[in-house]
Amino acid sequence: MPIPGATSRSAVTVGALVTADQGSLMLTVTQLDPIYVDVVQPTTTRLRLRLRREMAAGTLKRDGSGQAEVRLLLEDGSENGAPGTLEFSEVTVSPDTNIVTLRAQFPNPDGTLMPGMFVRARLE
Repeated sequence: MPIPGATSRSAVTVGALVTADQGSLMLTVTQLDPIYVDVVQPTTTRLRLRLRREMAAGTLKRDGSGQAEVRLLLEDGSENGAPGTLEFSEVTVSPDTNIVTLRAQFPNPDGTLMPGMFVRARLE
């Protein structure tokens, strides 16, 4: 059965012995379309924005399904094509860094976005 996504390089070579219960991975399959982008936000920014209040007041741009719209700026300063949607916000703050993680989902049919890329997110 096909699995959608892209594979990492193989961790084994041709002719290597592999078993059903081996402890190491053969490769990793990563979903690229749609792709999730985790955005970290300091609690001071979160308090200033009052994300929930702005969503309720309608000051944040929403897509057709009512979710907050998110745009991405790539490392070269260009804007990623299609907007994404804000999926959720963590309910806890990291005690080490004082940040909250937000997750957005973006369509990525051409594979522009890749895991590990640095991008900047902007709530519209």
